[in-house]
Amino acid sequence: MPAPTGPSVFEQRVELYDALIDWPKRLANETPFYRHWFETVSARRVLDAACGSGRHAALFHEWGLHVEGADASPAMIAWCRRRYGETADLRWVERSYTQPPSPPGRFDAVICVGNSLALSREQDDLAPALAAMLASLRPGGVCIVQVLNLWRLPDGPTQYPKCVRVRLPIQPGPSETGTDTRIEHRTPDKPIRAGFYEPGHFCEPGHFREPGRFCEPDHFREPDNLYGTDSSSKPSVPPEPGPLGGPGSQGPTEPAPLATDHVLLKSIRRAGSCAFIELVDVQLLPDGTARREVQSDSFVGLRSEDLAAAATAGGATGVAIFGNYQHEPYAPERSPDIILVCRKA
Repeated sequence: MPAPTGPSVFEQRVELYDALIDWPKRLANETPFYRHWFETVSARRVLDAACGSGRHAALFHEWGLHVEGADASPAMIAWCRRRYGETADLRWVERSYTQPPSPPGRFDAVICVGNSLALSREQDDLAPALAAMLASLRPGGVCIVQVLNLWRLPDGPTQYPKCVRVRLPIQPGPSETGTDTRIEHRTPDKPIRAGFYEPGHFCEPGHFREPGRFCEPDHFREPDNLYGTDSSSKPSVPPEPGPLGGPGSQGPTEPAPLATDHVLLKSIRRAGSCAFIELVDVQLLPDGTARREVQSDSFVGLRSEDLAAAATAGGATGVAIFGNYQHEPYAPERSPDIILVCRKA
């Protein structure tokens, strides 16, 4: 498969990529796994080698850990800095996972999840990526790599694992993507509505009853926390108006930001040892019309034995492969994930 060129589908529109994922549900599923392995090595310093929109790195920082989030995408790193800021204990670095940090050997744990390794632009990145991650660890440190188990998908048919409706604030002006509308990033004072289908309710024909009717209200739910894991960042309910100058007084207010609904549909199609992803963004405009944007990407299917071999070649010990975040054994025909866990010798 030829290596794709240009930015990936996920880094072209970071805010839509972030909204596509039910983060409270995903992190609740993964948290016990990370806690177990971090506690195994008494982790204090953690590297997220492909941090994306920064959700995992921010979570680990909330646990009191020293965290560095790295990503090859300038757009992702810019998003993380705007959303989470930087402190002495939380840093964001523009760097590929094939490049070891400097100086090496500083971290107790390193992760590379979200199928990031399979999305590499280079076919031969597996070995140098594992070598770089292991180089970032002190002796005995733990490395965790997760990729999608492509081999459980049927070869040929298109699957639709995600359908989400989100409302994003917008304001007129030049955008980072070259259109005439700039999508603002979520902040506590500008809430964003988002709905996620429950498992098994993705893109079923009965949920799209007529053209232009997406995500009927009884088929989506509000996410548990739109502002990450820190509930203190949620906007509070405004107080009732009081005497002028007193508590609850209403001074001049800014106009409410314009908002537009987006219906995001993600599809995946396996073609042999490769997969093709398509992200459809249907923007529902105030005049009742819709504007559609389609972005495509591809990735190569990685096998468990290839991950294990690359880790061993990089000097890893205690190599283990799991099929999900519940530590169940990997089964190619049914496991959703391929998760590599290893230690630096």
